[in-house]
Amino acid sequence: MIATRETWGDGWPWKTSDVVMACSDAVNGGAYLSAADGRNYLLTGTIARPGFIVGNAGVMLWDLKDADAYGRWVEAGEKLCPLA
Repeated sequence: MIATRETWGDGWPWKTSDVVMACSDAVNGGAYLSAADGRNYLLTGTIARPGFIVGNAGVMLWDLKDADAYGRWVEAGEKLCPLA
């Protein structure tokens, strides 16, 4: 899943302009967001590889503008990257 301010429309909830969701063993098969700042933020799962994730997306990346939007990202992450 790729999201940008342009494709999202009004109410962009992230502190950075672009975010990409992906799965990785570095988060025990969970989802993380790779942000425009070049850093990775945990969305679902737990950190398995120190240094890969700089922090939790809900705390460090989300702009606290739309709790429903953040909930939808977490839900999408759980579907995209179901934990084994």
